Amino acid sequence: MKYFLNVPYREKDAVKAQGARWDPVLKKWYYEGDALPDSLSRWSPMEPPAGGLRKGTPPEAVTPAPLNPSQEGEAAVPDPYANYLSVSALNQMIAEEFSRTASFRQILVRGEVTNYSGHKQNYYFSVKDAYAELSCVLFESVASTALRFELQNGQAVALVGRLDYYEKSGKSQLLVRQIENIGEGLQKLALLKLRAKLEAEGLFDPAHKQPIPRHAKTIGIVTSANGQAVRDICKITKKRCPSVQLILYPVNVQGSFAAKTTVQGIRTLDRLGVNVIIVGRGGGSEEELSAYNDESIVRAIYEAKTPIVSAVGHAGNHSFTDDAADFFAATPSEAAEITTADTAAVIAQIEGLRRELSGNLRRMIEMRRAYLTRSKDRLQRSAESALNARRHRIEILQASMKLHHPKEKLKTQKKRLIDADTKLRGLMERSFSLRSHRLEVLLSALHGLSPTAKLVNGYGYIALNGQPLTRVSSAKAGDELSVRIHDGEIRSTVTEVIENEHRS
Repeated sequence: MKYFLNVPYREKDAVKAQGARWDPVLKKWYYEGDALPDSLSRWSPMEPPAGGLRKGTPPEAVTPAPLNPSQEGEAAVPDPYANYLSVSALNQMIAEEFSRTASFRQILVRGEVTNYSGHKQNYYFSVKDAYAELSCVLFESVASTALRFELQNGQAVALVGRLDYYEKSGKSQLLVRQIENIGEGLQKLALLKLRAKLEAEGLFDPAHKQPIPRHAKTIGIVTSANGQAVRDICKITKKRCPSVQLILYPVNVQGSFAAKTTVQGIRTLDRLGVNVIIVGRGGGSEEELSAYNDESIVRAIYEAKTPIVSAVGHAGNHSFTDDAADFFAATPSEAAEITTADTAAVIAQIEGLRRELSGNLRRMIEMRRAYLTRSKDRLQRSAESALNARRHRIEILQASMKLHHPKEKLKTQKKRLIDADTKLRGLMERSFSLRSHRLEVLLSALHGLSPTAKLVNGYGYIALNGQPLTRVSSAKAGDELSVRIHDGEIRSTVTEVIENEHRS
């Protein structure tokens, strides 16, 4: 027995881990077994469909809970909304009506392919015209014979299929059995024609684009007030540069009023004088982003004096707004990064520059100090050299003055006179010495012939009180003696008298 479950998308992994499976045709989760496990019971439907149970729906899964449970022993309070249908009951009625209507079983329709994101087992896409859109699915089992070309967005196709109503989401879709390619879609051709017109007028010309300020103080935002785009922009700007001022002009980002409100937002913020304007929204299908191919938005961007960044959709989406804007950002987050400076990075860069500048200044100061020191030493040496040269010159001049001064001349003449006197005296002394020596030689010869000559040989004549002293006994200590030798007389005093022991 199959137990069908109402599972939110975010909880699909939880039910899958507990044994639930996905039905790709009915697009429902189900559990196959004799009884529904307690772990899966919270995802079982609580409302029974009107008109009875559908095939495969177990009674345990649809038993309703009372709106006003009564306490034991008390009468139950009647439900005033007992005649109202549940959502699942109404959707089941619509689905049954689709299945009973014969005209829905064979649908022939043509339109332009949109919202196709590639082959993922089954082919999910939509077809549209200028006023409406229809969801389609081509199952892989049918595609091998029904699809004979590569499906792409923008193609005009003719479809044959059965119209089905999907109860869970309350949406109708065409179950395609055959598909034919009939060429380019009318809307795509219209866009190509509009692009050619705008390009011819120069609205996409890069020469008209303005530079985006890297340090904007005020940023205008033209997007939905409740969309993910404005939340991403606020998050990034708060992280990168909390001081930047954000001004939001809320607009419709899809639908019939999207182009008109976006143009009003661009012009209002342009007059307000913000530094840069971000125009954009989150991701979506080509149909949801079609407003940003509107000619009025392109012209408003071209006429704006304020630089404009386009951030429509996510990577892979592209619109006329992206071509007309001064800068194209793949996402709103990237637009926020482009228009704001990373404060932390700027502070780090400034600190690095400060350190570099400080180091350069220190090195420059050291170089200047060394240069001044060398210059001072060189100047000092030069000054000392010049001073020494002047001093030496002065000394030479002073010496020259002394040489030529009368006093110096007199001193020189006096010195010459003294030298001459000294020389003369030396000559006279040598002459006198020679003459004296000769005289002495003559006297010696004469003295040798004199009776007193013997006295010259160390003999002397001793007298006491004028009388010759012949005996030592005649003298006593203290007597004054007179000793006469060859060239003179010596007077002496007796200190001791010593007589010989043996007398003759």
